[in-house]
Amino acid sequence: MKHTQINISGLVVPALVMLLLSACSLFDLNLQKNYNRKPHPIDSHLYKTTWDYLKARSTGNNQDTIFKFMYDGIIYCGIDTNEYKEAGRTFILLHNDAIKRIVKNVVQPDCFFGANLVNGKPGTKWSDYPKETVKNYLSYLLLAGEFTHVKNLSTSDTLVQTLAPRGIYPGNSRSVMGLRILDASLSNTVDYPIQINDSVSVRTSDLLSTNGVVQVVDRYINPNFQ
Repeated sequence: MKHTQINISGLVVPALVMLLLSACSLFDLNLQKNYNRKPHPIDSHLYKTTWDYLKARSTGNNQDTIFKFMYDGIIYCGIDTNEYKEAGRTFILLHNDAIKRIVKNVVQPDCFFGANLVNGKPGTKWSDYPKETVKNYLSYLLLAGEFTHVKNLSTSDTLVQTLAPRGIYPGNSRSVMGLRILDASLSNTVDYPIQINDSVSVRTSDLLSTNGVVQVVDRYINPNFQ
């Protein structure tokens, strides 16, 4: 009797394996064949200046104009576009959502227009604000030096001098920006992001233009950083 049970088990186990293999094939669940696959890292080099990159994704026939609002702000306030061609800088670029983010027809308080109210209401366009205000804010997003995950940032705040004039922000008299690597994983797709002013996580980090480093954010960075 015991001998019969052993024989049956010997037949059932292979049958189950074949059934599982058939199911994988049936539902297009391809089995892993090689655990030592070569990785395919994304090239972080932009092969163009920061200004050319920003402009290319703001204007023209390109539908992926994620920096259009920032580009419009630059043109509106008259900041020198050569600032985005200077070498040795970190450039914080604003995704459209960092300037105007609308949910259910409501401008959110975590974008520039929602955080900077005009007569108690969110702004609707750059011209709602004085040109100098916009220029100062965009200058705050230009950092002296190149800062990346690998190069020089840590889990402690690195205070970086920006190009914004000193004394214009009451809570930040030196017009500095705090950069650090967040020692946590926010989601399955965002691991240990760069965090700015202890509040805003960089959306796309460490893009390498020919004249510096680009960090992209999609939320408003409050310059009144303490």
